[in-house]
Amino acid sequence: MICRVESLDDHLTRIESFYEEGRLAKASHEVEVAQVRFPNSVSLLQWKAILAADSGQLKEALAILHQALQEEPGRRSTLREKASVLQGLGRFKDSLEILLNLGPEGDRDAAFHYQLAICLDREGRVIEAVRNFQIAHRLKPSMFFVPSKIKLKTFETLLLKVIVDLPKELREILEDAKIRIENYPRFVDHDPYILLALTREPCLEEGSSSQDVPRILTLFKRNFEVDYPDLRLIEQELYKALEFELISVGGV
Repeated sequence: MICRVESLDDHLTRIESFYEEGRLAKASHEVEVAQVRFPNSVSLLQWKAILAADSGQLKEALAILHQALQEEPGRRSTLREKASVLQGLGRFKDSLEILLNLGPEGDRDAAFHYQLAICLDREGRVIEAVRNFQIAHRLKPSMFFVPSKIKLKTFETLLLKVIVDLPKELREILEDAKIRIENYPRFVDHDPYILLALTREPCLEEGSSSQDVPRILTLFKRNFEVDYPDLRLIEQELYKALEFELISVGGV
């Protein structure tokens, strides 16, 4: 009886299958098993990075991708994955540089144009961003949409409606709060995709309690616009995000 020796392609096929089925632990185990036999495989390194990124270990994923690119500089799929990880880390300028150097993979690469649009939008290159959002939507309308630009007054009205709909005990937390509406988070310690944040102003007077300091509710309007295609969904997600944040800080 002849035993067939498994090839690298056999392992990669299984990894991809596990990944598509959402069986990430199985995929990760398969990568580890395969790396014992194929320690120099850049494809396995890339899969290891993808799985690390999917589990929220973005810095670890970036380090693995650097290693992969040292082994095979200029590898297109690895560079695309690196651009995605950089976006997740809020390093949109670095991601944009990679994408502009790469260009799309053919005429139907909707994901590329969407990824590029996100970076351009974050960097304030609005006209170019809109154009690429439109290309992505035209190529794959079921997956990508063109984010709307909601007027500030409309967003404020939506916020007031959501606050009124909140339970009384949650509304009371916001009674003395200052409300700020910004496009995107500007602080490096914030998740770049955060929808809102409830914080307190820094205590300026010595000995003052944090309870004496007004709360600040900051909403990141552009993150809502980019994540959700219409006002109805934005209202729903605004309610859920605000309710969750208020319950977290209020202990309700």
